[in-house]
Amino acid sequence: MLGRIVRNMSAVYRNAAPPPIPWLSEGFFDFWSTRVHPLWTLRRPLARLLARHQASADAVTLELQPNRHFRGMQAGQHINLGVELDGRLTTRSYSPAALENGRLAVTVKRIAGGKLSQYLCEHA
Repeated sequence: MLGRIVRNMSAVYRNAAPPPIPWLSEGFFDFWSTRVHPLWTLRRPLARLLARHQASADAVTLELQPNRHFRGMQAGQHINLGVELDGRLTTRSYSPAALENGRLAVTVKRIAGGKLSQYLCEHA
């Protein structure tokens, strides 16, 4: 009987999404796991900035490495880039381009008066 239960449990854990844990919320797990490694989450796709390339005088291309939860893109999809500015999380949507090495590229144009675009162009 024990052998059958273990085999059934291992089959369940091979699924793409782990089963819910009643005493552990996804938000709680994500909060503490990202303290160990910034891309470790239970299900949320996140990405790390790897490189910055000057695309033009007023634009920059950011190269991002997504975590294992990223399942690809469809045409017209967007991603949210967020940065903490002045103690507040500032988020904007950008259209990514898929690179052949599995990474993403996002080109950000500096907008006069735009907090996030100016920060990304100057400090990212």
